[in-house]
Amino acid sequence: MLVDRIEFGLSLVVTTSLMVGSGRADKQADGEIQDVQRGRDGAPCLNAATIKGALRAAWHGASADMFGEIVDGRDGTAGRLRLSAAQLQKPGRGADNVPVGDGSGIYVKAANAIDRRRGAVEGNRFFRRYTVAPGAVFALQGRYLFDATVETPDQVLERLASVLAVLRDGIRIGKNTRHNGGGVALGEVRAARARIYNPDLGFEFTDLREKLAKAVGSAIRPQGAPPVCRASLLLRASTPFLIQDHDPQPGANTESVAALRDSSGGPVLWASSVLGVLRARAAWLAELDRLRRSSRGEPPRFIPSERDEKSPADDLQLACVLDGERAVRSLSDVARLSSVERLFGVPGWRGLIEIARLDRTEEGRTIELSNVAIDRFSGGALDTALFRTGASVGCSFRVELVVRDGAQRLASELTQTSARERRRDAERVIELLQSDRELFDELIADVTKKGLMLGHAAARGLGWFDVTGDRA
Repeated sequence: MLVDRIEFGLSLVVTTSLMVGSGRADKQADGEIQDVQRGRDGAPCLNAATIKGALRAAWHGASADMFGEIVDGRDGTAGRLRLSAAQLQKPGRGADNVPVGDGSGIYVKAANAIDRRRGAVEGNRFFRRYTVAPGAVFALQGRYLFDATVETPDQVLERLASVLAVLRDGIRIGKNTRHNGGGVALGEVRAARARIYNPDLGFEFTDLREKLAKAVGSAIRPQGAPPVCRASLLLRASTPFLIQDHDPQPGANTESVAALRDSSGGPVLWASSVLGVLRARAAWLAELDRLRRSSRGEPPRFIPSERDEKSPADDLQLACVLDGERAVRSLSDVARLSSVERLFGVPGWRGLIEIARLDRTEEGRTIELSNVAIDRFSGGALDTALFRTGASVGCSFRVELVVRDGAQRLASELTQTSARERRRDAERVIELLQSDRELFDELIADVTKKGLMLGHAAARGLGWFDVTGDRA
Protein backbone atom coordinates (compact mmCIF):
# COMPACT_ATOMS: atom_id res chain seq x y z
CA MET A 1 0.00 0.00 0.00
CA LEU A 2 1.38 3.40 -1.00
CA VAL A 3 1.27 5.91 1.84
CA ASP A 4 3.64 8.57 0.48
CA ARG A 5 2.03 11.19 -1.70
CA ILE A 6 2.18 14.62 -3.25
CA GLU A 7 -0.94 16.62 -2.44
CA PHE A 8 -1.80 19.55 -4.65
CA GLY A 9 -4.47 22.19 -5.22
CA LEU A 10 -5.18 23.85 -8.58
CA SER A 11 -7.50 26.44 -10.01
CA LEU A 12 -9.28 25.61 -13.26
CA VAL A 13 -10.64 28.37 -15.50
CA VAL A 14 -13.58 27.80 -17.85
CA THR A 15 -12.57 29.17 -21.28
CA THR A 16 -15.72 28.39 -23.29
CA SER A 17 -19.32 27.72 -22.27
CA LEU A 18 -19.44 24.52 -20.23
CA MET A 19 -22.27 22.07 -19.65
CA VAL A 20 -21.52 18.87 -17.74
CA GLY A 21 -24.99 17.39 -17.41
CA SER A 22 -26.46 15.74 -14.36
CA GLY A 23 -29.28 13.85 -16.09
CA ARG A 24 -31.82 15.95 -14.19
CA ALA A 25 -34.01 18.83 -15.25
CA ASP A 26 -35.26 21.90 -13.43
CA LYS A 27 -39.02 22.00 -13.95
CA GLN A 28 -40.41 25.50 -14.31
CA ALA A 29 -43.73 26.96 -15.35
CA ASP A 30 -42.53 27.57 -18.92
CA GLY A 31 -40.83 24.18 -19.34
CA GLU A 32 -37.83 22.18 -18.23
CA ILE A 33 -34.21 23.34 -18.14
CA GLN A 34 -31.51 20.66 -18.35
CA ASP A 35 -29.37 20.93 -15.23
CA VAL A 36 -25.62 20.79 -14.63
CA GLN A 37 -23.72 18.76 -12.05
CA ARG A 38 -23.97 20.43 -8.65
CA GLY A 39 -22.36 19.98 -5.26
CA ARG A 40 -24.07 19.84 -1.88
CA ASP A 41 -24.17 23.63 -1.74
CA GLY A 42 -26.11 23.76 -5.01
CA ALA A 43 -23.26 25.38 -6.94
CA PRO A 44 -21.93 23.79 -10.14
CA CYS A 45 -19.11 21.27 -9.72
CA LEU A 46 -16.96 19.17 -12.03
CA ASN A 47 -16.94 15.46 -11.33
CA ALA A 48 -13.47 13.99 -10.71
CA ALA A 49 -14.09 11.14 -13.15
CA THR A 50 -14.96 13.65 -15.87
CA ILE A 51 -11.67 15.53 -15.44
CA LYS A 52 -9.59 12.38 -15.10
CA GLY A 53 -11.17 10.87 -18.19
CA ALA A 54 -10.38 13.99 -20.24
CA LEU A 55 -6.78 13.92 -19.01
CA ARG A 56 -6.46 10.29 -19.96
CA ALA A 57 -7.94 10.88 -23.41
CA ALA A 58 -5.56 13.79 -24.05
CA TRP A 59 -2.49 11.87 -22.89
CA HIS A 60 -1.17 9.84 -25.84
CA GLY A 61 -0.42 6.33 -24.64
CA ALA A 62 -1.84 6.86 -21.14
CA SER A 63 -0.44 4.36 -18.63
CA ALA A 64 -2.49 2.13 -16.37
CA ASP A 65 -0.06 2.95 -13.55
CA MET A 66 -1.00 6.63 -13.79
CA PHE A 67 -4.75 6.44 -14.47
CA GLY A 68 -5.70 2.88 -13.59
CA GLU A 69 -7.41 0.34 -15.80
CA ILE A 70 -10.48 -1.87 -15.99
CA VAL A 71 -10.06 -5.52 -16.97
CA ASP A 72 -12.94 -7.49 -18.53
CA GLY A 73 -15.40 -4.76 -17.53
CA ARG A 74 -15.37 -5.84 -13.86
CA ASP A 75 -11.94 -6.01 -12.23
CA GLY A 76 -9.20 -3.43 -12.37
CA THR A 77 -6.66 -1.34 -10.52
CA ALA A 78 -6.71 2.27 -9.37
CA GLY A 79 -4.02 4.57 -10.73
CA ARG A 80 -1.61 6.66 -8.71
CA LEU A 81 -3.38 9.90 -9.67
CA ARG A 82 -6.41 10.62 -7.46
CA LEU A 83 -8.68 13.65 -7.90
CA SER A 84 -11.62 15.16 -6.03
CA ALA A 85 -14.59 16.95 -7.58
CA ALA A 86 -13.72 20.54 -8.55
CA GLN A 87 -15.75 23.10 -6.59
CA LEU A 88 -16.82 26.50 -7.91
CA GLN A 89 -14.75 29.34 -6.44
CA LYS A 90 -15.66 32.25 -8.67
CA PRO A 91 -18.63 32.58 -11.04
CA GLY A 92 -18.12 33.51 -14.66
CA ARG A 93 -20.08 35.95 -16.76
CA GLY A 94 -22.88 34.98 -19.13
CA ALA A 95 -21.91 35.08 -22.78
CA ASP A 96 -24.86 33.82 -24.78
CA ASN A 97 -28.20 34.44 -23.17
CA VAL A 98 -30.08 35.20 -19.95
CA PRO A 99 -27.99 35.24 -16.72
CA VAL A 100 -29.59 33.19 -13.97
CA GLY A 101 -28.76 35.85 -11.43
CA ASP A 102 -28.40 33.57 -8.40
CA GLY A 103 -24.66 34.06 -8.07
CA SER A 104 -23.82 30.50 -9.09
CA GLY A 105 -22.13 31.48 -12.35
CA ILE A 106 -24.58 29.73 -14.66
CA TYR A 107 -26.96 31.08 -17.27
CA VAL A 108 -29.74 29.67 -19.38
CA LYS A 109 -28.73 28.78 -22.91
CA ALA A 110 -31.51 28.29 -25.41
CA ALA A 111 -31.14 25.99 -28.39
CA ASN A 112 -33.05 24.39 -31.21
CA ALA A 113 -32.79 20.69 -31.90
CA ILE A 114 -31.19 19.92 -35.27
CA ASP A 115 -33.04 17.90 -37.87
CA ARG A 116 -30.61 15.03 -38.49
CA ARG A 117 -31.84 14.55 -42.05
CA ARG A 118 -31.21 18.12 -43.17
CA GLY A 119 -28.67 19.50 -40.69
CA ALA A 120 -31.03 22.45 -40.17
CA VAL A 121 -33.24 23.57 -37.29
CA GLU A 122 -36.06 21.16 -36.51
CA GLY A 123 -39.46 22.73 -36.14
CA ASN A 124 -40.99 23.02 -32.65
CA ARG A 125 -37.98 21.38 -30.96
CA PHE A 126 -36.78 24.16 -28.67
CA PHE A 127 -35.00 23.38 -25.41
CA ARG A 128 -32.94 25.12 -22.73
CA ARG A 129 -30.05 24.11 -20.51
CA TYR A 130 -28.10 25.64 -17.67
CA THR A 131 -24.54 26.43 -18.73
CA VAL A 132 -21.46 27.45 -16.76
CA ALA A 133 -20.29 30.79 -18.08
CA PRO A 134 -16.75 31.42 -19.39
CA GLY A 135 -14.45 32.89 -16.76
CA ALA A 136 -15.73 30.68 -13.95
CA VAL A 137 -12.97 29.37 -11.64
CA PHE A 138 -13.07 25.93 -10.01
CA ALA A 139 -10.80 24.62 -7.24
CA LEU A 140 -9.43 21.10 -7.84
CA GLN A 141 -7.75 19.00 -5.15
CA GLY A 142 -5.66 15.94 -5.96
CA ARG A 143 -2.89 13.66 -4.84
CA TYR A 144 -0.30 11.44 -6.48
CA LEU A 145 0.76 8.28 -4.64
CA PHE A 146 4.32 6.96 -4.70
CA ASP A 147 6.91 5.03 -2.69
CA ALA A 148 9.55 7.32 -1.20
CA THR A 149 11.94 4.36 -0.75
CA VAL A 150 12.01 3.89 -4.53
CA GLU A 151 11.88 7.43 -5.95
CA THR A 152 12.30 10.97 -4.67
CA PRO A 153 9.63 13.67 -4.61
CA ASP A 154 11.55 15.57 -7.32
CA GLN A 155 11.34 12.57 -9.64
CA VAL A 156 7.63 12.26 -8.98
CA LEU A 157 7.11 15.99 -9.58
CA GLU A 158 8.42 15.65 -13.11
CA ARG A 159 5.90 12.92 -13.90
CA LEU A 160 3.02 14.77 -12.24
CA ALA A 161 3.93 18.00 -14.04
CA SER A 162 3.68 16.26 -17.43
CA VAL A 163 0.09 15.29 -16.57
CA LEU A 164 -0.85 18.77 -15.39
CA ALA A 165 0.68 20.18 -18.59
CA VAL A 166 -2.39 18.75 -20.32
CA LEU A 167 -4.51 21.07 -18.15
CA ARG A 168 -2.13 23.94 -18.83
CA ASP A 169 -2.82 23.66 -22.56
CA GLY A 170 -6.55 23.05 -21.98
CA ILE A 171 -9.01 20.16 -22.18
CA ARG A 172 -12.65 19.85 -23.22
CA ILE A 173 -15.30 18.19 -21.09
CA GLY A 174 -19.08 17.86 -21.05
CA LYS A 175 -21.44 18.54 -23.93
CA ASN A 176 -20.61 20.17 -27.27
CA THR A 177 -16.87 19.51 -27.12
CA ARG A 178 -16.87 19.12 -30.92
CA HIS A 179 -18.58 22.51 -31.10
CA ASN A 180 -15.88 24.47 -29.26
CA GLY A 181 -17.65 24.00 -25.92
CA GLY A 182 -16.49 22.71 -22.56
CA GLY A 183 -13.07 24.38 -22.55
CA VAL A 184 -11.20 24.18 -19.22
CA ALA A 185 -7.58 25.20 -18.57
CA LEU A 186 -5.19 25.40 -15.63
CA GLY A 187 -5.27 28.75 -13.86
CA GLU A 188 -2.53 28.35 -11.25
CA VAL A 189 -0.96 25.91 -8.84
CA ARG A 190 -2.31 27.09 -5.50
CA ALA A 191 -0.72 24.54 -3.19
CA ALA A 192 1.51 21.47 -3.27
CA ARG A 193 3.30 19.49 -0.61
CA ALA A 194 4.96 16.11 -0.20
CA ARG A 195 3.71 13.86 2.60
CA ILE A 196 6.28 11.16 3.36
CA TYR A 197 6.04 8.57 6.09
CA ASN A 198 9.01 8.27 8.45
CA PRO A 199 8.83 5.14 10.68
CA ASP A 200 10.47 7.06 13.53
CA LEU A 201 8.85 10.49 13.21
CA GLY A 202 5.57 9.78 11.47
CA PHE A 203 4.49 11.87 8.50
CA GLU A 204 6.81 14.65 7.31
CA PHE A 205 5.60 17.47 5.06
CA THR A 206 7.59 19.51 2.53
CA ASP A 207 6.19 22.50 0.61
CA LEU A 208 6.51 22.01 -3.15
CA ARG A 209 4.19 24.67 -4.58
CA GLU A 210 6.86 26.74 -6.32
CA LYS A 211 8.64 23.65 -7.62
CA LEU A 212 5.45 22.18 -9.03
CA ALA A 213 4.36 25.48 -10.61
CA LYS A 214 7.76 25.82 -12.31
CA ALA A 215 7.76 22.20 -13.44
CA VAL A 216 4.28 22.49 -14.94
CA GLY A 217 5.26 25.66 -16.80
CA SER A 218 8.24 23.97 -18.45
CA ALA A 219 6.85 20.43 -18.84
CA ILE A 220 6.40 18.95 -22.27
CA ARG A 221 2.84 17.77 -22.73
CA PRO A 222 2.47 14.12 -23.79
CA GLN A 223 0.95 14.77 -27.18
CA GLY A 224 -2.14 12.99 -28.35
CA ALA A 225 -2.65 12.06 -31.96
CA PRO A 226 -2.22 15.19 -34.12
CA PRO A 227 -5.01 16.15 -36.49
CA VAL A 228 -4.62 14.78 -39.99
CA CYS A 229 -6.34 17.80 -41.58
CA ARG A 230 -6.88 21.38 -40.50
CA ALA A 231 -8.63 24.34 -42.08
CA SER A 232 -8.95 27.96 -41.00
CA LEU A 233 -11.95 29.82 -42.42
CA LEU A 234 -13.02 33.46 -42.21
CA LEU A 235 -16.79 33.91 -42.59
CA ARG A 236 -17.94 37.41 -43.60
CA ALA A 237 -21.66 38.13 -43.73
CA SER A 238 -22.55 39.63 -47.11
CA THR A 239 -26.21 40.02 -46.09
CA PRO A 240 -27.90 40.73 -42.73
CA PHE A 241 -27.42 37.83 -40.32
CA LEU A 242 -29.15 36.57 -37.20
CA ILE A 243 -29.83 33.45 -35.20
CA GLN A 244 -33.30 33.81 -33.74
CA ASP A 245 -33.56 34.22 -29.98
CA HIS A 246 -36.57 32.15 -28.96
CA ASP A 247 -36.27 33.18 -25.32
CA PRO A 248 -35.41 36.92 -25.21
CA GLN A 249 -35.34 38.87 -21.98
CA PRO A 250 -38.61 40.69 -21.32
CA GLY A 251 -38.38 44.21 -22.69
CA ALA A 252 -34.88 43.66 -24.07
CA ASN A 253 -35.98 43.42 -27.70
CA THR A 254 -38.56 45.42 -29.62
CA GLU A 255 -38.34 43.29 -32.77
CA SER A 256 -40.96 40.69 -33.57
CA VAL A 257 -38.10 38.35 -34.50
CA ALA A 258 -35.28 38.96 -32.00
CA ALA A 259 -31.64 38.17 -32.77
CA LEU A 260 -29.60 36.12 -30.34
CA ARG A 261 -26.86 38.32 -28.86
CA ASP A 262 -24.15 37.86 -26.26
CA SER A 263 -23.52 40.02 -23.21
CA SER A 264 -21.75 42.68 -25.31
CA GLY A 265 -24.66 42.96 -27.74
CA GLY A 266 -22.84 41.28 -30.61
CA PRO A 267 -24.32 38.56 -32.84
CA VAL A 268 -23.90 34.91 -31.84
CA LEU A 269 -23.00 32.09 -34.22
CA TRP A 270 -23.34 28.59 -32.80
CA ALA A 271 -20.76 25.96 -33.66
CA SER A 272 -23.58 23.44 -34.11
CA SER A 273 -25.00 25.67 -36.87
CA VAL A 274 -21.67 25.65 -38.70
CA LEU A 275 -21.25 21.87 -38.42
CA GLY A 276 -24.86 21.29 -39.47
CA VAL A 277 -24.47 23.36 -42.64
CA LEU A 278 -21.11 21.76 -43.44
CA ARG A 279 -22.64 18.32 -43.00
CA ALA A 280 -25.47 19.10 -45.40
CA ARG A 281 -22.97 20.45 -47.95
CA ALA A 282 -20.74 17.38 -47.59
CA ALA A 283 -23.74 15.07 -48.15
CA TRP A 284 -24.63 17.04 -51.29
CA LEU A 285 -21.07 16.69 -52.62
CA ALA A 286 -21.09 12.95 -51.91
CA GLU A 287 -24.38 12.53 -53.80
CA LEU A 288 -23.03 14.51 -56.76
CA ASP A 289 -19.93 12.32 -56.84
CA ARG A 290 -22.12 9.18 -56.84
CA LEU A 291 -24.26 10.45 -59.73
CA ARG A 292 -21.28 11.48 -61.86
CA ARG A 293 -19.40 8.24 -61.30
CA SER A 294 -22.43 6.02 -61.81
CA SER A 295 -22.93 7.57 -65.26
CA ARG A 296 -19.39 6.43 -66.11
CA GLY A 297 -19.81 3.00 -64.53
CA GLU A 298 -17.38 3.79 -61.71
CA PRO A 299 -17.88 3.13 -57.97
CA PRO A 300 -18.47 6.21 -55.77
CA ARG A 301 -15.54 7.57 -53.73
CA PHE A 302 -17.42 8.65 -50.62
CA ILE A 303 -20.21 6.07 -50.33
CA PRO A 304 -19.65 2.29 -49.94
CA SER A 305 -20.28 0.64 -53.31
CA GLU A 306 -22.47 -2.03 -51.71
CA ARG A 307 -24.93 0.56 -50.40
CA ASP A 308 -28.21 0.67 -52.27
CA GLU A 309 -28.38 3.58 -54.70
CA LYS A 310 -31.63 4.72 -53.07
CA SER A 311 -29.99 4.92 -49.64
CA PRO A 312 -28.84 8.45 -48.79
CA ALA A 313 -25.20 9.41 -48.54
CA ASP A 314 -25.91 10.58 -45.00
CA ASP A 315 -28.12 8.07 -43.20
CA LEU A 316 -27.70 9.77 -39.84
CA GLN A 317 -30.20 7.58 -37.99
CA LEU A 318 -28.65 4.41 -39.49
CA ALA A 319 -32.07 3.36 -40.73
CA CYS A 320 -30.70 1.65 -43.86
CA VAL A 321 -27.02 0.84 -43.65
CA LEU A 322 -26.53 -1.55 -40.70
CA ASP A 323 -29.28 -4.13 -41.20
CA GLY A 324 -31.54 -2.84 -38.45
CA GLU A 325 -28.78 -1.92 -35.99
CA ARG A 326 -29.00 1.68 -34.87
CA ALA A 327 -25.45 2.12 -33.56
CA VAL A 328 -21.91 1.35 -34.69
CA ARG A 329 -20.56 -1.62 -32.75
CA SER A 330 -17.60 -3.00 -34.73
CA LEU A 331 -14.92 -2.20 -37.25
CA SER A 332 -17.00 -3.75 -40.02
CA ASP A 333 -19.82 -1.32 -39.15
CA VAL A 334 -17.47 1.64 -39.58
CA ALA A 335 -16.40 0.32 -42.99
CA ARG A 336 -20.07 0.40 -44.08
CA LEU A 337 -20.44 4.09 -43.25
CA SER A 338 -20.05 6.82 -45.82
CA SER A 339 -17.35 9.48 -45.54
CA VAL A 340 -20.02 11.97 -44.46
CA GLU A 341 -21.11 9.71 -41.60
CA ARG A 342 -17.55 9.05 -40.43
CA LEU A 343 -16.58 12.72 -40.57
CA PHE A 344 -19.64 14.09 -38.80
CA GLY A 345 -20.69 11.16 -36.63
CA VAL A 346 -23.57 8.72 -36.15
CA PRO A 347 -24.82 6.84 -33.09
CA GLY A 348 -21.92 4.82 -31.70
CA TRP A 349 -19.28 6.72 -33.67
CA ARG A 350 -17.99 10.16 -32.72
CA GLY A 351 -17.38 12.28 -35.80
CA LEU A 352 -13.80 13.03 -36.80
CA ILE A 353 -14.42 16.72 -37.52
CA GLU A 354 -14.19 19.14 -34.60
CA ILE A 355 -14.39 22.91 -34.31
CA ALA A 356 -11.20 23.88 -32.50
CA ARG A 357 -11.99 27.59 -32.47
CA LEU A 358 -14.92 29.88 -33.23
CA ASP A 359 -14.44 33.60 -32.55
CA ARG A 360 -16.26 36.70 -33.70
CA THR A 361 -13.75 38.95 -35.43
CA GLU A 362 -16.10 41.82 -36.34
CA GLU A 363 -19.32 42.74 -34.58
CA GLY A 364 -20.81 44.78 -37.41
CA ARG A 365 -23.79 47.03 -36.76
CA THR A 366 -27.33 46.33 -35.65
CA ILE A 367 -30.27 46.98 -37.98
CA GLU A 368 -34.00 46.34 -38.03
CA LEU A 369 -35.65 44.91 -41.12
CA SER A 370 -39.31 45.57 -41.89
CA ASN A 371 -41.25 42.55 -43.13
CA VAL A 372 -44.77 41.65 -44.04
CA ALA A 373 -46.33 38.27 -43.36
CA ILE A 374 -47.31 36.24 -46.42
CA ASP A 375 -50.56 34.35 -46.84
CA ARG A 376 -49.46 30.75 -47.44
CA PHE A 377 -52.50 29.97 -49.58
CA SER A 378 -52.51 32.89 -52.00
CA GLY A 379 -48.87 33.98 -51.72
CA GLY A 380 -49.97 37.56 -51.19
CA ALA A 381 -49.23 39.97 -48.35
CA LEU A 382 -51.47 39.81 -45.30
CA ASP A 383 -53.21 43.03 -44.32
CA THR A 384 -51.92 44.69 -41.09
CA ALA A 385 -49.33 41.96 -40.63
CA LEU A 386 -46.10 43.93 -40.56
CA PHE A 387 -43.28 42.81 -38.29
CA ARG A 388 -39.63 43.66 -37.67
CA THR A 389 -36.54 41.47 -37.62
CA GLY A 390 -33.37 42.36 -35.72
CA ALA A 391 -30.13 41.50 -37.51
CA SER A 392 -26.46 42.42 -37.84
CA VAL A 393 -24.66 43.73 -40.92
CA GLY A 394 -20.93 43.41 -41.56
CA CYS A 395 -20.18 40.80 -38.90
CA SER A 396 -17.51 38.13 -39.39
CA PHE A 397 -16.34 34.99 -37.61
CA ARG A 398 -13.14 32.93 -37.57
CA VAL A 399 -13.65 29.14 -37.60
CA GLU A 400 -10.90 26.55 -37.26
CA LEU A 401 -11.73 22.96 -38.19
CA VAL A 402 -9.66 19.86 -37.46
CA VAL A 403 -10.06 16.25 -38.54
CA ARG A 404 -8.77 13.76 -35.99
CA ASP A 405 -6.88 10.56 -36.77
CA GLY A 406 -9.55 7.95 -37.33
CA ALA A 407 -7.13 5.07 -37.94
CA GLN A 408 -5.74 5.31 -34.42
CA ARG A 409 -9.23 5.54 -32.92
CA LEU A 410 -10.39 2.47 -34.79
CA ALA A 411 -7.40 0.44 -33.68
CA SER A 412 -7.67 1.48 -30.03
CA GLU A 413 -11.43 1.79 -29.50
CA LEU A 414 -13.14 -0.76 -31.70
CA THR A 415 -10.71 -3.67 -31.59
CA GLN A 416 -10.09 -5.43 -28.30
CA THR A 417 -7.67 -7.99 -29.73
CA SER A 418 -3.96 -8.62 -30.08
CA ALA A 419 -1.41 -6.03 -31.19
CA ARG A 420 -0.99 -7.85 -34.53
CA GLU A 421 -4.73 -7.66 -35.22
CA ARG A 422 -4.82 -4.00 -34.22
CA ARG A 423 -2.07 -3.23 -36.72
CA ARG A 424 -3.91 -5.16 -39.39
CA ASP A 425 -7.14 -3.29 -38.64
CA ALA A 426 -5.35 0.06 -38.73
CA GLU A 427 -3.81 -0.78 -42.11
CA ARG A 428 -7.20 -1.90 -43.36
CA VAL A 429 -8.82 1.39 -42.50
CA ILE A 430 -6.08 3.73 -43.82
CA GLU A 431 -7.38 3.43 -47.37
CA LEU A 432 -10.93 3.85 -46.11
CA LEU A 433 -10.11 7.09 -44.30
CA GLN A 434 -8.24 8.50 -47.27
CA SER A 435 -11.60 9.06 -48.96
CA ASP A 436 -12.73 10.98 -45.86
CA ARG A 437 -9.79 13.35 -46.22
CA GLU A 438 -10.55 13.81 -49.90
CA LEU A 439 -14.15 14.74 -49.08
CA PHE A 440 -12.92 17.20 -46.45
CA ASP A 441 -10.65 18.83 -49.06
CA GLU A 442 -13.49 19.11 -51.54
CA LEU A 443 -15.79 20.48 -48.85
CA ILE A 444 -13.36 23.27 -47.93
CA ALA A 445 -12.79 24.10 -51.61
CA ASP A 446 -16.54 24.22 -52.25
CA VAL A 447 -17.45 26.49 -49.33
CA THR A 448 -14.62 28.92 -50.11
CA LYS A 449 -15.88 29.10 -53.70
CA LYS A 450 -19.63 29.25 -53.07
CA GLY A 451 -19.94 30.48 -49.48
CA LEU A 452 -22.35 29.35 -46.75
CA MET A 453 -25.89 30.20 -45.66
CA LEU A 454 -26.31 30.34 -41.90
CA GLY A 455 -28.92 31.40 -39.41
CA HIS A 456 -32.51 32.59 -39.74
CA ALA A 457 -34.30 33.15 -43.08
CA ALA A 458 -31.43 32.06 -45.32
CA ALA A 459 -34.01 31.15 -47.98
CA ARG A 460 -35.04 34.84 -48.03
CA GLY A 461 -31.48 36.07 -48.54
CA LEU A 462 -30.38 36.54 -44.95
CA GLY A 463 -27.25 34.98 -43.47
CA TRP A 464 -25.22 34.59 -46.66
CA PHE A 465 -21.51 34.41 -45.87
CA ASP A 466 -18.48 34.75 -48.09
CA VAL A 467 -15.79 32.30 -47.00
CA THR A 468 -12.04 32.68 -47.33
CA GLY A 469 -9.35 30.50 -45.84
CA ASP A 470 -6.99 27.67 -46.45
CA ARG A 471 -6.50 23.99 -45.74
CA ALA A 472 -3.39 22.92 -43.82
